[in-house]
Amino acid sequence: MPQLTNRQINILLIYTFTVIIGSFITLQDSWVSNKRNILNVVFAKWAWGWTSVALWILIAATLAFPSKFILQARIPSLPARLKRYTVATVFWVLTTQWFFGHSILDRIYHATGSCTLDNPDKSILYSTARSCKKDGGEWTGFDVSGHCLLLIHCGILIWEELRAARRLGDFEQSLVVLGSMTVLAGFAGLWWFMLMATAIHFHDIPEKLSGTVLTVGFWVVYMGFLEEGEEKEERDLMMKQE
Repeated sequence: MPQLTNRQINILLIYTFTVIIGSFITLQDSWVSNKRNILNVVFAKWAWGWTSVALWILIAATLAFPSKFILQARIPSLPARLKRYTVATVFWVLTTQWFFGHSILDRIYHATGSCTLDNPDKSILYSTARSCKKDGGEWTGFDVSGHCLLLIHCGILIWEELRAARRLGDFEQSLVVLGSMTVLAGFAGLWWFMLMATAIHFHDIPEKLSGTVLTVGFWVVYMGFLEEGEEKEERDLMMKQE
């Protein structure tokens, strides 16, 4: 059985119930329900990039201004954080960007879909949404919510990094560390808001839940089974404090 701290379990439950509750809320269309709204176009679609920049600024700040916790617990701050970010990035790439061609989400969308045309040419077989839409057709398939997956993924990574920064960075004395933590927490709040907007306005329930299950499942496996060495030592100290 995976060993998670109470804090980690609570975070996973908050994101899961955000999607579930939002799926049953009905609101009138507004600027948030428009896919071209500025928060979606500028921030949500580039959530991994924004998160990565803010996260590495915080990591640099905590390395420059370390806390006494590092010496007390004898925990090196960089290796575990680098590993967590690297594994999380691999998951993001495979699910949303590239998996020996199309991403995993795109492969599911294509494998479960079909093309509808007003005047279909039976000699042409459409295997992707792009080729279908290029000829004026409409592709219908199981569209796993990439927004749910991405926004939850970024949010959990942020809270894990903030947890580490509180213990490894001198946020009580350094305004640089405190400011970096505040910016990263602000992104976590924005991603949660956009997640709720997605749950309310976009996709059907199975598509939203599938994206949620994929990313929550990843973090359960990572936090429960893949943490080791200094990562596990720090987690064990946290569990004793709880």
